[in-house]
Amino acid sequence: MKINFVKKSKKELELEIDGEGHTLFNPIRKALFKDKSVVFAGYHVEHPMIGQTKFLIKTDGSKTAKEALIEAIDSLKNEIKELKEAFLEIKKS
Repeated sequence: MKINFVKKSKKELELEIDGEGHTLFNPIRKALFKDKSVVFAGYHVEHPMIGQTKFLIKTDGSKTAKEALIEAIDSLKNEIKELKEAFLEIKKS
């Protein structure tokens, strides 16, 4: 995965990411909206054949956009871990 920082400031982070789309970024966007410091989170898939996605995060400044993104990704990792553990319990029975 290739990531290009288009804009990086305390309150705003704009990225271009190659080879990823809705499947990855929609859950991240939803996780970001759970954060009260996030005022905007969105992405745009330029074209499915090109495979480049632009992702933008804006915060109110109480935390950096980078911190908000890392926390959202960690939150998703924890949710996936819980789901995996629940499926492993089902498998045992």
